[in-house]
Amino acid sequence: MKQTFTVYRFTNAALDTGLFRELYRERSCAFDAKPTTAIKANLTAINHGLLIPAATITCEPNMLFELTNTVHDNWFEAEGVTILNRDKEPRLSSSTMGDVFKDEAGNLFMYTMSSIVPLVE
Repeated sequence: MKQTFTVYRFTNAALDTGLFRELYRERSCAFDAKPTTAIKANLTAINHGLLIPAATITCEPNMLFELTNTVHDNWFEAEGVTILNRDKEPRLSSSTMGDVFKDEAGNLFMYTMSSIVPLVE
């Protein structure tokens, strides 16, 4: 059954901060066996407004990762995608390890190397 998910991305302004560099390095270590560091980094980035809701996409849950990757066309120009917070200039990059999304129930999740884990401490 299709759901609407919110995809989170860093803002362009965040890229110029020392905190971004520190957190990005930590969140990029989203290994399946030990995602705690990446989870904390993402929660810190959200709390500091560096990682914001960038788009919503309506799709089947098992298609979210694939549909938020640019292969032939920009994923954010696809049907069912709505860009959010344009004034804050979210970076609309393809989904990768460490990226965050929220489901319709308001639960946050993060991609690891080969799975999806809840974004909770």
